Amino acid sequence: MFSLPSGRSFSIRRWGAGLIATVSAVALLPVLAARPAAAQGGTASAASLSAQDAELARRYAPLVRLERDEEYFPSDVESFLSNTHVETHREGDNPNRQFRVSNQPLGCDSCTEPAFLSGWPDRATLDQVPAYAEIVHRTDNGSATDITDINYWMFYPYNRGKRVCMTVFIANRCLGGLYSTFGHHVGDWEHVTLRLVDNEPHQVSMSQHNSGQTVAYGREIAVDGTQPLVYAAWGSHGLYPAPGDHTYLRLPNGHSLVDRTSNGPLWDTRKALKVFSWQPAGSYTGDLSWLNYTGRWGNPKSGCAVVEAVSGECMLNAGPEGPNLKEVFGPRTQPLDNAPDRSGGSVAE
Repeated sequence: MFSLPSGRSFSIRRWGAGLIATVSAVALLPVLAARPAAAQGGTASAASLSAQDAELARRYAPLVRLERDEEYFPSDVESFLSNTHVETHREGDNPNRQFRVSNQPLGCDSCTEPAFLSGWPDRATLDQVPAYAEIVHRTDNGSATDITDINYWMFYPYNRGKRVCMTVFIANRCLGGLYSTFGHHVGDWEHVTLRLVDNEPHQVSMSQHNSGQTVAYGREIAVDGTQPLVYAAWGSHGLYPAPGDHTYLRLPNGHSLVDRTSNGPLWDTRKALKVFSWQPAGSYTGDLSWLNYTGRWGNPKSGCAVVEAVSGECMLNAGPEGPNLKEVFGPRTQPLDNAPDRSGGSVAE
């Protein structure tokens, strides 16, 4: 068994004067056409992708253990796009923020009536679900470095929020039994980043809510052959290096927010992996044109009255932003989540 490093950072919600954890997600990108009869592994249309880069991406593609009771599974992007449409809504000071909204109404702020929100329908064929591997050769002030990151982007049509005690949580009980749920959202992007130094695997970074956790490849995370094994939490799909309960926020009222992982269905992302190289914003074409979308991947927030003033969250949060708006997407050299330095130095050192 591999040790579970202690350093973590997590998404948070405002709870009165304190903070409440947010069940995060990632944003949506644009319109593409219908779902293929079966997802096929292969190299997506990216002009600068080399055969060596494509092979590296497949070699280290992660194995993902979903939680045994998971209800909301991963999906290909095309299926989501065919079940949503773009609408414009005000968001803060932006009167024209784009959202990919479900064609069928959800039913209520915590409802999931559209069937596509459940994701891939067959646990036995999860290996047909594509993950999207982005090759990023890191630069420092425009000059090449010896660091290559492979970002494995994984998409889920829905993120289920957390059940939170609204009073005082003491002696393992919520006073008055008053609970509510926050942080559901349509659309959920997660990612694993595999950092290579001189083409040798060095670190694995896993997204967890608004931040993540970085561990040493082969020492602080299990590896099957060359593939790191990660565990996706129930509902939120936050990624961890081990099964179990992962407390990511302790609330001022005594309640803790916990992600639960276990040895559930296995998703081998290598089997249907789509590989592409980083390109400047707006330059993707063909079956990667959705990477040009800069709006939110999901419905606007709803169910915010009273609740948002207290918690900083809504029952239904706005859909997340997509991979192309994440800092890790671009080529600039940067530290991984909770890693000790920018160069990729071992987290065990």
